[in-house]
Amino acid sequence: MLRSSNGSSLQGFACVAVGAKLLVMGGIYQTNDNDKGTQGFSTVSSGDVHVYNACTNRWSRASSMKTPRSWFAAAVVGDFVYVAGGQGRDCFLNSVEVYDSTKDVWSYVPNMACVRSSCSAFAVNGKVWVIGGEVVRNQYGERPERGSAEVYDPQLGIWKLIPEMWLDTKKVPSPGTVHCGKMLFVYQNKLMMYDEITNKWHRIGYSSGGDAFNNHFSRFGFACESIDEELYIIGGFKVSKQYGSSLQALNTTEVSKVSLEQPSKYTSWRRMANMGTDKGSVLASAVLSS
Repeated sequence: MLRSSNGSSLQGFACVAVGAKLLVMGGIYQTNDNDKGTQGFSTVSSGDVHVYNACTNRWSRASSMKTPRSWFAAAVVGDFVYVAGGQGRDCFLNSVEVYDSTKDVWSYVPNMACVRSSCSAFAVNGKVWVIGGEVVRNQYGERPERGSAEVYDPQLGIWKLIPEMWLDTKKVPSPGTVHCGKMLFVYQNKLMMYDEITNKWHRIGYSSGGDAFNNHFSRFGFACESIDEELYIIGGFKVSKQYGSSLQALNTTEVSKVSLEQPSKYTSWRRMANMGTDKGSVLASAVLSS
């Protein structure tokens, strides 16, 4: 189990892949405040970066982020890792940093327009998309930009705000990935593709266990990844219809060849190897390459 510098378990971290290396960044952990004259525990945001090298099967430490943060977004463009938003040690953040993996150096880039936490980030066509998230109430008037997205162009060094981009302004983004060059999310058992040119969403299929006649969201807390034009749904929890509303922890992996051009009324999924003994929520996932 990956732990913080004081040995506590981490939550709210982000992970990305740069080639054959997995970077686990930030997060939040508990610390004992008894030595400070107070009782109980408090939570602390971390700026630590842990690196797993799949070629050597070893963990190491990289340079820490400039701003400790948890529940933030992260995406990779080439050799550069971008982290955005999240929760700092005493406030929500709109700050953004970029990590040069070839030099082990962090630098700040321009801030986002909105302070946001529990947001998602994806790299599409060399640009970084930061989507949705929790915002500070009343910070943006009567209609906070909770369902908005912001797009960063590294070449120009500027952000562009896209209002009401996300499907549901009342919820943080659901699991998603970049599939065949397009952002794809699992939303209420539907596979939804985003067209950045028209700012519209299109249904292209249904998630594992869902079809056109099942409108109930029956699975959550899973990982969603795309490999070689196939979509992978891994782990999570599922509402078991056999036992009413009870939850079933899953360790399954299901794969489908999802086409962006031909929306399907029924999406065919096949089972792959299970995760093993681990079940339930997948806190983060990434795809390594050689």
